[in-house]
Amino acid sequence: MKIKRKTLMVQIEHELKLGHNNAIEVTLLNQAFIFKSKINDTIQIEIEQMDVFDVKFMGIPIEEGHTSYNKFKETLKTLGINLDLLIDEACEGLYSEDDYEQLESLYKF
Repeated sequence: MKIKRKTLMVQIEHELKLGHNNAIEVTLLNQAFIFKSKINDTIQIEIEQMDVFDVKFMGIPIEEGHTSYNKFKETLKTLGINLDLLIDEACEGLYSEDDYEQLESLYKF
């Protein structure tokens, strides 16, 4: 066996409260890809949003599944609320330097 590259994939969950008075609650699933760069031999970390689940509106659970989630998002849009934008804004600065160092240390282990 000849291993040429190593990539560590880590799933990360965040519980987010969004909107006015935190009326919308979601669990966000992100996946971190941790690898060594071929170019400069440094450890790189890329984090991608994978899924949103356990959605609640004013404490009421939204039915699980892609169709129900999309219907909920469309209903919010008719009220002038863009759920995707709220999630994107909540993700800005979600990870600290300490978080990146912790992920990097997992790769080195």
